[in-house]
Amino acid sequence: MSKVFLLEKPRAYDVAGLDKFGEVVCLFRPECARPSIWSDHFQLTVLRELEERGFDPYFDYFAVAGSTVPVALATAAISSHYEGVRLLLWNAVQQRYVSQEIVDAA
Repeated sequence: MSKVFLLEKPRAYDVAGLDKFGEVVCLFRPECARPSIWSDHFQLTVLRELEERGFDPYFDYFAVAGSTVPVALATAAISSHYEGVRLLLWNAVQQRYVSQEIVDAA
């Protein structure tokens, strides 16, 4: 079964339906402090947390859900570190998450 990785646990309605894609895994729990997004360590910590939890960019997903700036920075780190990444993006018209793959075009 695939895993769906979230940066942090967002509001309940932001994650409705993610479990259809796999087991939902939060990288940072509310009780644990994550590095500041303004720190050089933020992106490296995101990558380390993914690797420690067995993230497979060909099989698992990263959900674009939650606070915009941290999620954007995490997505940038993931997509530049791996050759590709499978994202889950909210489709407002369909009112559900849809899969979108980013592949290194080099």
